[in-house]
Amino acid sequence: DRIELRQADALSVPDLFRPASFDLIVCHNVLEFVSNPATLLDGVAMVARRDALLSFLTRNRAGEALKAAVAVSE
Repeated sequence: DRIELRQADALSVPDLFRPASFDLIVCHNVLEFVSNPATLLDGVAMVARRDALLSFLTRNRAGEALKAAVAVSE
């Protein structure tokens, strides 16, 4: 009863959830696809509790090169 799934544009996070309602936010492979990452980060900050844990991962050149190297060595 504490888990609720919603599907929407990532930039609408503040409209979907109450302020300070999350203890944990995982945002993996999202920032590189939104038109304005700063707006998304502002929204995430708004819905995160003060002591929330936040996890952000984004793709970048170094990560893609490492992924390719690992795939070749397997």
